[in-house]
Amino acid sequence: MYHNHQKTIERYARQSPEHFARILQFVILTVRVPLYRVRQDTSTAAQGGADALGVLWGWKHNAYNAAQDGAENSLAYLEHCQAHYGDERERAQAMLEHVADLPGFGLAKAGFVLQLAFGLAGCLDTHNLSRFNISASTFKDFKARSTKKARERLSQKYIDAVYALGGPSTLWDSWCEYVATNQASTYDDAEHVSRLHCEALDLT
Repeated sequence: MYHNHQKTIERYARQSPEHFARILQFVILTVRVPLYRVRQDTSTAAQGGADALGVLWGWKHNAYNAAQDGAENSLAYLEHCQAHYGDERERAQAMLEHVADLPGFGLAKAGFVLQLAFGLAGCLDTHNLSRFNISASTFKDFKARSTKKARERLSQKYIDAVYALGGPSTLWDSWCEYVATNQASTYDDAEHVSRLHCEALDLT
């Protein structure tokens, strides 16, 4: 699943800042929303107008717009990291810190962006924290850390946890299996869950 769907998304995401912006916006739209609904929310948000405010509630509206405005600089920085950091974990940590500092993002959703667009890190969302018995507060408040060193310690802890749990591909596939099993009336199987990431971005 991961090796098919993530690669499709990565090829798309890295083609242009506009494409990368759509990845950031897709991830914003997944917050507190079931995956099956995100495709419609993505379409609604893109159309703008009054209906868009229904899916871009609260902080999402500003984060969604900021993703578009800052995509060119962010993608350039991430591609620089990808090219110049030889060690995968160091690369993932540097990139994670950048995305986590963007409006509306924290470590978990930044990890999701990197998983989608670069095949790095992963999303330790509430489902994963629960099934791996990790406290919900473990990776919170990245932006509230008072020093650069404190942020680095937390981001490194996050990356260490991702790879201790099997890395990007294992996290993706096991999350899809988990969601499909626990919401069997909504999803056909794990492959269906995985494929919805591509469908939400109109990549199928």
